[in-house]
Amino acid sequence: MRIIINSQETLIPDNINTVSKLLEFQNIPEEGTGVGLNNRLIEARNRPTTLLQNGDNVIIISATFGG
Repeated sequence: MRIIINSQETLIPDNINTVSKLLEFQNIPEEGTGVGLNNRLIEARNRPTTLLQNGDNVIIISATFGG
């Protein structure tokens, strides 16, 4: 499946079909991470059931700590 992650076209396996699975596949922690799907914010509690489709546009923003 082809999706766009942070403005970059990315090919992912077909079994990576939810937002949670995508974060796991990309080695991105759920905590401290914001996810937008097709210009809609996806709450953390909805990520395991939010399905991805070919051509989706995903924005992933991870919080950074320190100074």
